[in-house]
Parts: sequence; C-alpha cells; structure tokens
Amino acid sequence: MWLPDLHHTFTAIGCCSLCLETAGCLAVNHNTATQSCELSSKTVHGDNLTFSQSEEWDIYYTLIDDWSLVFRAAAGNGESVYDTWINTTTQTGHAGACQILQPQPRCSGHYKNQIVDRWNSANITQVKLELHSAGRRVAYVIFDGTGSDYSNWFSKDRILESSWSDLTTSFDYSCFAMEGYGARNLLIIKGYGDCTTDIAWMSVVAYRGYCSWDFHSSYPAFVFSKGTTASLIETNHGLADILAVFVKRQTAP
Repeated sequence: MWLPDLHHTFTAIGCCSLCLETAGCLAVNHNTATQSCELSSKTVHGDNLTFSQSEEWDIYYTLIDDWSLVFRAAAGNGESVYDTWINTTTQTGHAGACQILQPQPRCSGHYKNQIVDRWNSANITQVKLELHSAGRRVAYVIFDGTGSDYSNWFSKDRILESSWSDLTTSFDYSCFAMEGYGARNLLIIKGYGDCTTDIAWMSVVAYRGYCSWDFHSSYPAFVFSKGTTASLIETNHGLADILAVFVKRQTAP
C-alpha cells in the first residue's frame, strides 16, 4: 500500500533516499517526466500485488532478507530458459518492470542480471528458485550456494529448504538437473512410468515433448506439482507464469 501523504517531487536518488529515511518504506515509484516520488510499504516481490504500466515510471525497492533477484523467466515467450541462463547475455526489457513477479508487457523476455555471468566472484551463499502464478508464489527451493558456480547450484546435494516437504538431499532422484533431458530443463523428477505414472516436482518444458504434460499452447511452460510433495504430474500439475532466481551474497566484514 502507498504510505499516506508521502507523494513528493524528487530526483530518483532523492526519492530513494527519502524511502530509506521513512519508517515502513520498502519501495518507491519515480516518474521520470514529473519527478514525482511515491513511497510504498510493500516490496515488489510480494504476493497478490497489482501493477499498472507506464513508460514514465521506474520502480526502486529495498532488499528483503538480503535476497537479490538475478533472473526472471516469463512463460510462453518462445525463449529458451536454459540457453538464456547458460549463455552470456544482457537483460531484456525494462529493468523496473523485470523486478515484478507477474507478467509485464515491458518485460516479456527473460531478465538476467550480470551477477549470473560473474557468479564465481560474487560471493554467493544461497540461491532461491521460485515459481509464481497470478502474482502468488506457488513453489520454491532454497539451495546452498557456497562454492557453487552458475550451473551446479541446482543440485539435490545443495537443497536447504523447499515448499515441497519431500524434496531432500537424501532421496535418489531419477533426474535432478538443470539441463534435464529432451524437452525438459530444470527437471526434478522422482520416477518415470508411462507418462500417466510419472511422479515429479517441477520441470521447465521448452517445447512439445512426448507426454501430455509436455503439451502446452506456448513455450516455455513452467510445470510444477500442486501438492506439498511430488505428485503424478500428468494429472496434478499447475502452470506458473514466472520463474525467478534470487541469491544471497556474503558481504565484506
């Protein structure tokens, strides 16, 4: 919500400084044309938020629990999530709009922060993968990022916490891999059957694959188990519209 009576005229730096000095402020909207500054008590990464788009407005926000957004993938835009993550790229879309974990016209491509390309020197301690649907977080996994690189953090051996209670370091997964196989990337699957008996937690489906849970109207598709554990993914899966990766970094003493 907007903080009462805190609509001012400032430069972008002044607007952010005012937020830091104001109790309860977590984010600001700054109008580049009028220099209008609006302070908010909600972070842009929260659930159930409503956003309106304007080319004149930029969003700035404070970090919550020191998590920084470094990657945001949008479902159905025709771009490979895996290739965007692995290859050296620059961000696409408006930087402010790409911080919002809902579909945004100004961030229809995948957003990737330069931190990903310099992962080994970024002192990353934890990595969090989140799936969001209609402005609400529907699943997450937190990994130990210490000593990791940009590809091996996504590993069962690094699991610290998850919204799925049975996602643990001790389980013998059929596949837990960023590259995955076939049409599926960022794949976490418990066991294969005849498609109807596949048990899985999540997958990024890059194109039409073999099973009906790979069939979607557009790609990539972010498939996840709707339960609190792995499930028969063909009949009990949801579709997320945003996949986000956050990192925590060790700060200098």
